[in-house]
Amino acid sequence: MRKIFLVFLLFSTLFTACYKDKLSELYVGADLFTPCDTVSTISYSNHILPLMENYCFSCHSGTAPSSSFRIDTHASLQQYALTNNELLGHLEGSGGWSQMPQNFQLNQCQIRQFEIWITAGALNN
Repeated sequence: MRKIFLVFLLFSTLFTACYKDKLSELYVGADLFTPCDTVSTISYSNHILPLMENYCFSCHSGTAPSSSFRIDTHASLQQYALTNNELLGHLEGSGGWSQMPQNFQLNQCQIRQFEIWITAGALNN
């Protein structure tokens, strides 16, 4: 009788613990992220700044930025974006520039957003 009860308890636990998870319940806020956009106007405030905040500011902001490469303002980022393709070179790891962010690579869509923004003049929009 005890074995039957334990087997019943085991199966009931397994079956009640399994259900189809919803992404929005598992990862609160996951539905806030939108697919990568390269069709509409790419803006500094809506596209570039969030990427910079997530991947770059931890090393390249403040009074002592890594490699003296401070890019936490639009003006400083624009300078690197429009000079010798330095910003794009770092993001792609091309042209002799070291890959940034270190130990991580932005996906092609994110890099394309930077390309579009730079081609448009790296505006503060």
